[in-house]
Amino acid sequence: STVHHASVCSMSRGPSVSVTSPVSRSMRLRAHGRSLPAGSPQLEHWKWLVQSVMQVRHDPVDAWRATCVALVNHPDFYSY
Repeated sequence: STVHHASVCSMSRGPSVSVTSPVSRSMRLRAHGRSLPAGSPQLEHWKWLVQSVMQVRHDPVDAWRATCVALVNHPDFYSY
């Protein structure tokens, strides 16, 4: 979607919590059918994943690809 694409492009200089949190919330809602409030502790590991991949790979596309793979492999994906 446009929101996800714009967020990936804006991360070219590195992840930011302001970008990662709303996109992670949106992706979690779409993949797992769960709406989480901004600042939810349940989003911390998703933000950590994006930031970790960015630190190692320096590629925002790889960071979001890893997030998508993790969302699909998460048990909540199959229960939605």
